[in-house]
Amino acid sequence: MNAHDVSILFSALAHPTRVEVLMALLNTPKSGIPMGELSDALGIPASTLKHHLLEMEQAGIVCRIQEGRKSLLSVDTAKLDNVVELMRRICCPSACPLD
Repeated sequence: MNAHDVSILFSALAHPTRVEVLMALLNTPKSGIPMGELSDALGIPASTLKHHLLEMEQAGIVCRIQEGRKSLLSVDTAKLDNVVELMRRICCPSACPLD
């Protein structure tokens, strides 16, 4: 993961609604949650949610799988793990060994 990738990811999370979406998705089954259910659970209109999800998908942290007429949403936890690892290396290389 390079600096450009990290900046895109941080940009995608630089809005309170997108952080709420991420937190909600992290608490759903790994198989995903339908967009309508996520919209209802967060009280976010579907059009607004779509806007935020697009930003998060472009950053690669949200995955969308079409299942019939439903869009199932989930988080790419591997991508988030890469960012956490990078931040640990930047912030505390000696205090937080990775091995």
